[in-house]
Amino acid sequence: MYTEFPRRRTRIETPMKSQSQMQRHNASRGAVAYTPATLALYDLLVLGFSNSFVWNCPTRLILDFYNQHVSAKHLNIGVGTGYFMVRCRFPALPAIALFDLNRNSLEKAARRLRRYAPACHMGDVLERIDIGSSGFGSVGLNYLLHCLPGNLKTKSIVFRNVKLY
Repeated sequence: MYTEFPRRRTRIETPMKSQSQMQRHNASRGAVAYTPATLALYDLLVLGFSNSFVWNCPTRLILDFYNQHVSAKHLNIGVGTGYFMVRCRFPALPAIALFDLNRNSLEKAARRLRRYAPACHMGDVLERIDIGSSGFGSVGLNYLLHCLPGNLKTKSIVFRNVKLY
């Protein structure tokens, strides 16, 4: 199923889920915080302030790491604002797939990355991911795990779900 956004014409694939799947993993509570208003401040507060002054890990170091590992076929899960994909150095013209539970984040990242025409997929990373393509050379999961419910053991299902790609 695809969802067309009337004003922006961003196409996002949204998989159908059963009621039991939605009850089993409720990751939506972590995604609900990312409204257009919070995303407008996200880069400044999280990447500008928190990374440097709270976590003592400046964003430029994370970007350096991203540059070392990003490939020309990249899957980004938990896209935030798309900051790292906008600023990283892809080794060639990239094919980018974005995957997130939050429509606001997908729209913001897709707008910022429009020159690459990213494929947008809406879904829960705690469920089986079905985006119709594979063979990604890199997968970004920046700032994702803390948004998911449960402990590290329950969150580890993410790695099994991503391993297929």
